[in-house]
Amino acid sequence: MKAIRVHSYGQPPRLDDVPEPQVTGPDDVIVRIGGAGLCRTDLHIIDGWFADVIPSELPLVLGHENAGWIHAVGPAVDHLVVGDPVICHPNLTCGVCRACRAGDDMRCARGPDLPGLTRAGGMAELFKTRSRAIVKLVAGAEPTEVAALADAGLTAYHAVGKAAPALGAGSSAVVVGVGGLGHIGIQCLKAMTMAEVIAVDISEEALKLAMDCGADHLVTAGGQQAQQVRDLTGPGADAVFDFVGEDATIGDSVAMLRPGGTYYLIGYGGTVTFPTVPLILGEISIVANLIGTSTDLADLVTLAGQGKVKLRSSSYPLEAASDAIQDLRHGRIHGRAILAPSTGISTLANRSGGPFRARRHRMATLHIEHPITDFGTWKAAFDRFAEARERSGVRGHRILRPVDDAHYVVIDLDFQTASEAEKFLGFLQTTVWASTQSAPALAGTPQARILEPVDAAPGN
Repeated sequence: MKAIRVHSYGQPPRLDDVPEPQVTGPDDVIVRIGGAGLCRTDLHIIDGWFADVIPSELPLVLGHENAGWIHAVGPAVDHLVVGDPVICHPNLTCGVCRACRAGDDMRCARGPDLPGLTRAGGMAELFKTRSRAIVKLVAGAEPTEVAALADAGLTAYHAVGKAAPALGAGSSAVVVGVGGLGHIGIQCLKAMTMAEVIAVDISEEALKLAMDCGADHLVTAGGQQAQQVRDLTGPGADAVFDFVGEDATIGDSVAMLRPGGTYYLIGYGGTVTFPTVPLILGEISIVANLIGTSTDLADLVTLAGQGKVKLRSSSYPLEAASDAIQDLRHGRIHGRAILAPSTGISTLANRSGGPFRARRHRMATLHIEHPITDFGTWKAAFDRFAEARERSGVRGHRILRPVDDAHYVVIDLDFQTASEAEKFLGFLQTTVWASTQSAPALAGTPQARILEPVDAAPGN
């Protein structure tokens, strides 16, 4: 299978062919990845930030924000069915220590066991985890659209959850940094508290995203942001959530607080250094935040299912991981980048022998080959199909990949029944492909066919 691996710190990761993971333990779970989030932690792993703190064996498959469909399970796993849509908690825990029994997943006595850092992650076609780390999504959910909730969303939700009891009517909360985490933090604050939300960022595009996510006030970080927040709040904010955590934001964030306020540190990279007297006189609290629990993730998935939290993301095929990494490094991504592996159900269903013989799924696949003029147009095609799906009211799991030197793309859409697939195909033919707006992205006529569900092989 294909996977994105780090071979040497400070060097770009490579797209490699690697062996497919196998079930070896009773509670093992293999997930067919629908989407894997890319974040700054991945950049830090690539750059070797954690090399001395959390040693990793290289080459290492990246990817700690993972969602997809159950592909195979160990004999002790009886609550998951092949084909179930799932999202994966980013820490594998023992389940029996005091912290685990109390639901404090990040304090497992065995220490952190983080896919994409201490073991193979999910920037691949298949990903091995354990049943305790699995949170089921509702039937028909699209893992690609929620993958980044596994870390970016979970971390933001966890921090807001700590603050929620103190953020009642008349309170105020500041979100510093409206990126992959911050834009989810704003939505969590609006969904879980009564606070007025103030968004602070240096980027006007990021502030526009903050407004779209429900922020009540926008502040451009140009050197006077602390005073601007105090002008909006009077004595200062009740809580400040620093999703950046660099030296440039730490001091300003604390300066935005009212006496008795709390600074929630989520981003990292800087150094927290404050004179003790102002902290004591102001009774300022500093609270660090590390990811979140499995319960937090399940609750966040519920909020997302209710439409209260929506992930803003840019999708890339796994083969374009280097492009996504460069876009993230240079600030060209607003929200989250999601890598979508190239293996769709049709690819798996047409293979024979090996571990796929026992595989079964309950969905029909609409397989589309979409000619394009060059690689740069694939994203436009991808977005057009997403819009069409939303307009038609039919949900499908999107998997897109460039093929044959990017002369065309393949889009596989999974549906619960063949009739739903036929309905959506008819919509594409009569509405989307017939539109003159489609012409610039097309280099020919799209070809489509419906692949029926595949049952388990007899005797398996």
